[in-house]
Order: sequence, then structure tokens, then C-alpha cells
Amino acid sequence: MASVWISGAGMTPFGRRTQSLPDLMADAARAALTASGIEVPDAIVVAAMNPEEFLGEGNFASRIATHLGFAYVPAIRVETATSSGAAAIFAGFTAVASGTARAVLVVGGERMTHLPTPRVSEIIGRSIDPYERSYGATMPALAGLITRALMARSGLSARGREEPRQRRAEPVRALPRAGDARRRDGEPARRGPPPPLPLLPHL
Repeated sequence: MASVWISGAGMTPFGRRTQSLPDLMADAARAALTASGIEVPDAIVVAAMNPEEFLGEGNFASRIATHLGFAYVPAIRVETATSSGAAAIFAGFTAVASGTARAVLVVGGERMTHLPTPRVSEIIGRSIDPYERSYGATMPALAGLITRALMARSGLSARGREEPRQRRAEPVRALPRAGDARRRDGEPARRGPPPPLPLLPHL
């Protein structure tokens, strides 16, 4: 396997921006290329979550490559919901490690602030498994469960202090029943027991 390293990086500030997502990604990509000393990459990996619904644009990898002036550089899009960036780095790493490419530009970004928050939540929520959604699961709720599991594994409390092991092993009983939630169509969600926290067996 070939040696792999990150030779340059670039990032745009977070927050409400007036630029389009292709412009924001281009700013970050050009900064990374400048830092690395690479003029033209052998391949491009683009990470973007559901640009079809957030932006109304498809074939997004080619769109970004063309916007960067690299229309003839092979480009692929990687999407794994909120972990799309990590998946894109893995794809770039694999391409270099396998010898398929010597230099890969990995660029990712999201632009959601131009949409109302309920619409953003609806789009993001579709990345959750339909079965889990029927029980009232949301992306913030699942993130909370994973965080609690990580806290239990590492021995941290909500304030960042280490907790005694016997306390970590106790399930949290103050959460509402998952079955008390209602589905998006207004029908009651399937009833079920509270999620077992701290979910240690599931990690």
C-alpha cells in the first residue's frame, strides 16, 4: 500500500453566507490546493448531503469539478448523510493508497441556511431508517443516544467529569417512552419500551 498523507487543507468560515455552495467549496478547494502546491489533482471526491433537495441540483460532483475549472478530472460524489465528509476522506485515501491516483482533492460542504428550519429538519430526517422514524426517532435524538453511549463508555458525565463505573451502568429512566412520539403523518408511533441507555452492548 502506498503511503498517504494530507498535503494541504482549506476551510471557509461557518455561518450564514451569501455565496452559493459551489463558490464556498471552490474557496476551500483552492486554499487546499495552494497549501499543497498541487495545481491539478488526479481525481476529485465531493461530499455533499442531498444537494438535490437542499439546492435543487444533481450530478453534483461534475458540477463542482467544472466550477473549479477541472472539467476533465474524474470526479465522484460520496454521500453518507452527516458522515459524508469522513466517507469522502476515506474514498480519497483509498484511491491514493491503492495507487489509482497520486493526488486526490477531497472537498465537502453543506448550505442549508437559505431554507426554513422545519424544511431542513424534514430533509435531514429522511436519512434515518424508515423503521426507526416510525418510532419517532429524529437525527438529534439519535445523536443524543450515541453521545450518551460514548459518555458511558468513557466515564464522562454531562459536565465532563468522570463518573464511577457502577453509576455509568445504570440506565437512564427519565426519558419519555419512544412510543409516546407521533409520526409525521399525525398517527401515533408504534409503542415500545424506552431505549436502553447507556447502550453499551450496541457499540
